[in-house]
Amino acid sequence: MYILSVCLLALSLLLSIAVLVFRIRGLIRQDETLLSVLVIVLTVIYYIAVAFQILNTWWVMGENLLASPELMGRWQNVVVYLLAFVAYAVLLVLALLPSSGGGQKSESVEAVLLGLDGVLLDDERAIREAAIMALRLHGIEATPADFGDFVGMGEDRLIGGVAEKYGKPYSVDMKRMAYEFYDRDCRKYITVYDGVVDMIYKLNERGYRLAVCSDGDGRKVSIDLECMGIDREVFDAVISGNDIVNKKPHPEIYITAARKVGAAIGKCVVVENTVAGVQAGRAAGAIVVGVTTAFSADQLISAGADYIMTNTVELPEVVSKIR
Repeated sequence: MYILSVCLLALSLLLSIAVLVFRIRGLIRQDETLLSVLVIVLTVIYYIAVAFQILNTWWVMGENLLASPELMGRWQNVVVYLLAFVAYAVLLVLALLPSSGGGQKSESVEAVLLGLDGVLLDDERAIREAAIMALRLHGIEATPADFGDFVGMGEDRLIGGVAEKYGKPYSVDMKRMAYEFYDRDCRKYITVYDGVVDMIYKLNERGYRLAVCSDGDGRKVSIDLECMGIDREVFDAVISGNDIVNKKPHPEIYITAARKVGAAIGKCVVVENTVAGVQAGRAAGAIVVGVTTAFSADQLISAGADYIMTNTVELPEVVSKIR
């Protein structure tokens, strides 16, 4: 029993230290269960082993606690067991408590509503190339520069606006064909920003409700999330252009997202990289954080951004400072 107890204690300590280190480094989430369950199970087994050792020693010693050095030594072993268990319990609590990940949750923020294109990944070239091929089949020889005025307004406007430049009426068939090309070729062009997946899990771990909000069709949003390799369940809501009538800069998408995640819009942080997106968040009544992946800081501030960052991975620290 002594050897078993020592082995269980050593293994439990190693596992709890591993949990603590991984949590501090942000390598596992608070709701990651594998290591936590192992530690808890071993804790119970270890506690039973310690209890057995204490009872067994007490039974043997009875009133003869001071009768022999051997019995006294066994009692000292029990005391060491108890002290080690207390130290281990403290370490276990530290390991399983919610980690701050370098910051604390802001009491002023309930939810984070994330734009997708240009915030979590760069798919501008992918959708632009797909749109150029689709428009070509409709007799329009569009160039990449033609799309600049319509960035962040959804594919209907992105494709339709360019078609109108060339004197052609927009048809939904243009978008349908663009999505076919996008589905086929996007993985060659999409860049998922470094660190954004871990950043999303960090926000989730801190207890913020999360939503992805894109004017793109549900089909495109699903493809983009698939490219990110993220578990869709981490989001409390995924809002696409299919869920709304009015596209950005209209605030409908963020009002809808706030309702779906169950948060007051005034306690939501909207994260956007376009003027239209920032305007939508501002009009909705949310706190707006602009990320300068498409427009300058001055342009985003002029559109109504409350905070500016150059990289989306800065978001947990920015949100933690909102009061």
